[in-house]
Amino acid sequence: MSCTLTECPVEQGTALMLRAGPLSTPRTLKGSDTMDIFLKLDPPTATSQENKTAVVNGRIMHYKSKSAQKTFATLTAALKPFAPAEPMEGPIRLMTIWKFPRGKSHKDGEWKTSRPDTDNLVKALKDVMTRLGFWKDDSQVCCEIISKFWSAEPGIDISLSQIRTTCYGGGKDDEQGSD
Repeated sequence: MSCTLTECPVEQGTALMLRAGPLSTPRTLKGSDTMDIFLKLDPPTATSQENKTAVVNGRIMHYKSKSAQKTFATLTAALKPFAPAEPMEGPIRLMTIWKFPRGKSHKDGEWKTSRPDTDNLVKALKDVMTRLGFWKDDSQVCCEIISKFWSAEPGIDISLSQIRTTCYGGGKDDEQGSD
């Protein structure tokens, strides 16, 4: 049985849920502080870790491998229709579920404990989302929740939300959260 949501008690008394099914119409960020996206595709396995370095005419040159270029192109094409009119501001929570095609040797919903690593997967995604203007800079992502498993329905679930509380669970003026 495939996982259908992930719960993470990040804020006191609150369980955050990420839908794991296709969305007919994503919620937009304008007038809302949350956006949910489902990308129906086989998640790319090439990551930003595959960047290459070469010495050309005595200068060090950094470039993306062909597989990393393909990953960036795939993610850009899939995310472009969801790019907001204006970037999110302030601290952001990014939740992703990477559903890899299970094939015959894995059960639906079984955790994927092989490469690529979750931190490398999300780095490429964040780089693309930065270029497309989901936020001004990926340093705004203050909370990340990343899962990966084998699935009969491959894809990438993405949930973005603006964080409106301090890390102590209170509002902006919470005494515990101020220096």
